[in-house]
Amino acid sequence: MLGRYDRIGLDTVFRGFVKEKYFPKARKPLTDKRMLKIYDKWGEWRALAYWFDLWYSPER
Repeated sequence: MLGRYDRIGLDTVFRGFVKEKYFPKARKPLTDKRMLKIYDKWGEWRALAYWFDLWYSPER
């Protein structure tokens, strides 16, 4: 993934972080598509946006 910022690796860290930050009250399981949609607005830089979101999250 180094140098490729257009795709986000779907792993347990990503899923847990997005659920906790953006969907804390979700009752139904979230689809990967729904979680990835949060970072769509950054286009080819979505993976960097996710990393900065993860690193600078006050909960972490």
